[in-house]
Parts: sequence; C-alpha cells; structure tokens
Amino acid sequence: MDRVTLTSNLASGAVFLAALAVLTWPLAALASIYVMSASAFLAAAYARDGLIRRLEAVVWIAPWVAAVALWAWIFAGVEGGTPWLLEVGVAVAVATPSYLAWQAGALAVRQLMAWHRTGRSVQATA
Repeated sequence: MDRVTLTSNLASGAVFLAALAVLTWPLAALASIYVMSASAFLAAAYARDGLIRRLEAVVWIAPWVAAVALWAWIFAGVEGGTPWLLEVGVAVAVATPSYLAWQAGALAVRQLMAWHRTGRSVQATA
C-alpha cells in the first residue's frame, strides 16, 4: 500500500467526518466505513508500479461511483417511493462535491507531507 496516499486520504476524511459527526453521527459512522475502505483501495491501487493513465482514471472514478451508490441507497431509504432517477440525480449532486472536496483535502495533505519531507532533508544536509 502507498503509505502517503493512505495517510492523506484518511486525514482528509477524518476532517470531513468530524464535521459530519456534529450534524448526524449515524451518517458519519456509515461514511467512516466508506472513507476507510476507499482510502485502502486508493492506496493499494497507487502502490502498483506502472499505473497507466486509463487505469488511473478508473481507479480514481471507482470510489466516486461507490459514493454515488451509497448516497442513492441512503436517499432510497429516507425517501421511499421517490423515482429512482431522481434519487440517483440527487446522489450524484451530493456525492460529486463531497468526493472532490475529500480528494482536494487529501491532495493538500500529500503536498504538506512532501513539503515537510523536503524541509527535513534540506535541514539534514545543512
């Protein structure tokens, strides 16, 4: 597993989960299972050498599809009798910005980790 990817995704997810836990802890508990499993999936996928662009796109899209499916399942349980296309549309509308914010946060953590590593190696050589 790619330790940097795993750490950054878990750290970013923890921030969003903490905010979600304030609003609704059952949803945060369900989301924590998603964050942990999607983070492990992404870390395992990015640990592979020679990941081609097409496969990298699939790896990045797969957790988003899982998020859409999870939100559609949640909305189906909450809004029984709603047309499925509407549920999927709302799920896409919720999952997309959530997933993008989570990954943007993970990218920021990865950049901070790289900056910290670079700073330490410069200090060690000085």
